[in-house]
Amino acid sequence: MGEWTWLHSLFPLADIAFTKSPIQTEDANVLVRVVRRVEDEAEELYQIRVAPHNVAPFRGGPWLHTFAKTELEQPGKEFEDFCIALAGELHRVKNL
Repeated sequence: MGEWTWLHSLFPLADIAFTKSPIQTEDANVLVRVVRRVEDEAEELYQIRVAPHNVAPFRGGPWLHTFAKTELEQPGKEFEDFCIALAGELHRVKNL
């Protein structure tokens, strides 16, 4: 597996998508979003790790998901589904 790097440095459109609905802006602002290359011979895969920054008013995660490179270059349905699930998890951990 590759080294973790900031999501916005490799996939800026995917990073921007995290700041839009269904994830609330105030939540997105305190989420650390990183990505790394995953070893796979069949296709180029990347794993995203999302976790609250230590200044976030809530704790939870980290939330991990593996995507094809094309899904991160042009976020589509799979990425949207991940954001919807993440928004649900954020709501849950904020209300603990």
